[in-house]
Amino acid sequence: MVNEALDLLLVEDSESDAALVARLLEKAGYDVHWERVETPDEMRAALDRRDWRLIVSDHQMGQFDAPAALRILRESGRDLPFIIVSGNIGEELAVAMMKSGAHDYVLKNNLARLVPVVERELREARARREHVRAARDLRDSEERLALAIQATQLGTFDFLPQTGKLVWSAEAKRQFGLRPDAEVDYETFLRGVHPADRERMEKTVHDLLRPGSDGQYAAEYRAIGMEDHVERWISSWGRVFFDERGLAVRFIGVKLDITGQKRAQEEQAKLREQLQQAQKLESVGRLAGGVAHDFNNLLTVINGYIDMLLKQVGPEDPIHADLTEIGIAGARAAALSQQLLVLSRKNVIQPANVNLNDIVREVEKMLGRVIGEDVRLASDLSPSLGRVLADPGQLHQVLMNLAVNARDAMPHGGRLLIETANVDLDASAVDQYTGVKPGPYVRLKVSDTGAGMTEEVLAHLFEPFFTTKKQGEGTGLGLATVYGIVKQCGGAIQVSSHPDRGTTFTIDLPRADGTSAEEKADHAPSMLLGTETILLVEDQEQVRKMSARVLRAHGYQVLEAGSPEEALLASGRHAGTIHLMLSDIVMPGMNGYELAERIRPLRPSMKIVFMSGYSDRVKLNTGAADQMDAYLAKPFSAEALAAKVFDVLGAPRSMGTVLVVDDEPATRDFLRKVLVEAGYRVAEASNGADAVRYIEIADVDLMITDLAMPVQEGIETIQMLRRSRPGLKTIAISGQFGASVLRAAECLGAQASLAKPVQPDELLQAVARVMQGEVL
Repeated sequence: MVNEALDLLLVEDSESDAALVARLLEKAGYDVHWERVETPDEMRAALDRRDWRLIVSDHQMGQFDAPAALRILRESGRDLPFIIVSGNIGEELAVAMMKSGAHDYVLKNNLARLVPVVERELREARARREHVRAARDLRDSEERLALAIQATQLGTFDFLPQTGKLVWSAEAKRQFGLRPDAEVDYETFLRGVHPADRERMEKTVHDLLRPGSDGQYAAEYRAIGMEDHVERWISSWGRVFFDERGLAVRFIGVKLDITGQKRAQEEQAKLREQLQQAQKLESVGRLAGGVAHDFNNLLTVINGYIDMLLKQVGPEDPIHADLTEIGIAGARAAALSQQLLVLSRKNVIQPANVNLNDIVREVEKMLGRVIGEDVRLASDLSPSLGRVLADPGQLHQVLMNLAVNARDAMPHGGRLLIETANVDLDASAVDQYTGVKPGPYVRLKVSDTGAGMTEEVLAHLFEPFFTTKKQGEGTGLGLATVYGIVKQCGGAIQVSSHPDRGTTFTIDLPRADGTSAEEKADHAPSMLLGTETILLVEDQEQVRKMSARVLRAHGYQVLEAGSPEEALLASGRHAGTIHLMLSDIVMPGMNGYELAERIRPLRPSMKIVFMSGYSDRVKLNTGAADQMDAYLAKPFSAEALAAKVFDVLGAPRSMGTVLVVDDEPATRDFLRKVLVEAGYRVAEASNGADAVRYIEIADVDLMITDLAMPVQEGIETIQMLRRSRPGLKTIAISGQFGASVLRAAECLGAQASLAKPVQPDELLQAVARVMQGEVL
């Protein structure tokens, strides 16, 4: 008994004949699962539906026959035994069907022959499938081997020691600098091995082929290209086969070009040393950046309060000169802090439209201490030099790095020359550069009369960590940094040098004549007023208090927050509009960029200005920087802060500027809110003396002043301003004095008076009429 499962497709128009065939096969021991079809469509559907092992077909049916069924089987692409069972097929027709692809035929009057035919055809079908599978596996294996050899760039060799015949693959020949069609033998191999390795390799092969050798081969050696003369490192391994007498009959193996690996190993030792230097540099940079960060916060407070004091003290005051000197020292300290950040490369890049001559003059002031007395410094600056769009701090770094290199090249003194000029680079001039377009450029040349450089040194000059200085005297990053900055600006750099004839660096930066989009027009202090609401986020309390005081003095409402978490709470509690958030970047916990991402969905129309002097610890990989409307570098002056906020918010649409003077904060807040909602720009003062000082430095259209105040009363203030500012409009308000005092105020210069408590409509009507020139 066969005891085998058999999926059988019967092409038969007779149900009884189909069942008869199935029963015969079941009696023979097959577990038959069968299906009968009698039309082309039914057969195609059955072939698609199931994997059949055998097809038995009647020769002639009503509208279908065996030739048509055989064609459908061939079209399906399946290799299935196809047996015809018929009661009237002739011998000639049967032979024709066999030639067309049928595997056998059985007459219905001799069905006893069916089972042996089925067994044979199923067996042969299995053999065909196994053959196809084996051929496919062999082909796949050969393809994988070929791909592996190609992917790993392995060369193969086959050496027959008895005849001396040597066969190399094309890759093996390439490794020895030979053409693919070159003839090779064992002598070719020995001649191609590097002279320093030849004797060792000859002995290795000799010992390997001797009787008693284990036949395992592994070696590394250098080869000299016999035609291209290129030196390569080769790693080779293989096996020797011996006959029954112990004689070597075949030596096969592979070879791999490991030149790149060897060079990488040679570089690793250098890189380890460079890494140590880089780590030292990073430590210095972190120290410098950290010091500068804290220093910037202190300078922001110092310089901010100095600015405010200078506005309150006139030039005739004895302390004005002292305050001015403090301010100058603060500005110098701020410049020093920026130099620390440039050194540590932790400064925020701020491209600006700058004149290179200004940068050169600034650097010249510091170079005297850097280059020493025995180096003469000279400059030749074009008076009509165009401007460039670049970070001034980075341009400082470029000049300082080039000057330090020049000094080191002139240990016994010499001359350092800095030149600037306008140039136009045409297509032929920029061909030697990458990514540089023809057009107008600004040229910076730095020349020295030092030792110069060889061609070999010039070839590696801008590579990171490349240095000709003694160990410990240089990092090898100076010129690499210069190159990176120049490329970042879209410029080009080239160097000309000869031993004992000095060196000249020529830098061309794209000219950006005109006003940069980043530049803002200068504003007079009296213009930097606003009425908007600002959310101030700063964890350093002194910086926050100073900034809030500056902003309030310029008319803004300020919500203070000492952390991002406090800022989110303040934003949630404030029912009105917050027009701008001024936030530090580096704060404990959540940083400024993360705060912007959290608060922006809650207040999408709010402008955002970041301030910091050190943002290296914050990575711009979240897209939060795209939400920034402006950046304010620390340390900043009071005027710089007011100007930045004013520029971002834009000049407010105002119906005029009103100064509210009252010693009661609640009254000032009430009057401010009413006036701001009506479109007026509002400033505040808590007494008459402050009001007078404010009006001396700012433009005010109308003053609303209380009459009863402790420092300087309203009547006195009105009288003083009537003499110094006769065009100033004034409204007097009071809840302590009666109508007679209010009328007296009008007689002394006020255009109107209001009794407290003042109603919003009453206030706005009075302000509007006074602003229009009416006297109430």
